[in-house]
Amino acid sequence: MEVTKEIVEKFSRESKYLGNSIIKFYSILNHQVDSRLINLISNVIVSSFSSSKYGKATKIVTAEASGIIPAYGVASNLKIPLIYARKNIPLTMTEGYFSRKIESRTKATDCILCLSKEYLNKQDRILIVDDVLGSGGAISALVSMVRESGAEVIGVACVVEKTFENARASLSSLGIDIVSVVKVDLINDDLAFS
Repeated sequence: MEVTKEIVEKFSRESKYLGNSIIKFYSILNHQVDSRLINLISNVIVSSFSSSKYGKATKIVTAEASGIIPAYGVASNLKIPLIYARKNIPLTMTEGYFSRKIESRTKATDCILCLSKEYLNKQDRILIVDDVLGSGGAISALVSMVRESGAEVIGVACVVEKTFENARASLSSLGIDIVSVVKVDLINDDLAFS
């Protein structure tokens, strides 16, 4: 697919390995957002989950902060709500919440992901969309919280999967499909995108 090739080439040109499994995507996903590329990425994700096998998602769930941009692109494309899990418990989350402790490697600390109980129900069919699949901790936490709410997780989509971290294998026990738009491997401290 030509669109996927364009996305892979952009990540290949503008990503930088910082060591310790950290990759800088600042000019694409984080500090500067390439809105045209996000639209292309959103289209790939929507297309990947358009089969009747999955049914229709009723909501998108992600984790703040970098997951919000691609998740919003998908939610906007599908014309459905986006819910994002907060990192740490805000005073405004007064209707109760689900929470899980996760490691934030880019911040070198642990944080608590909190997902409001107010916006999830048993009738919801959730597509989880995040920016990066690294260790799998955030995805595992999101799936766990959504399932605790009684909603169904129909799949997971990530913009970039760090294949060298093998998170896909550790998440296989969740029994859900995971789609990655771009995959990156680490070979002798060099990034290899596909």
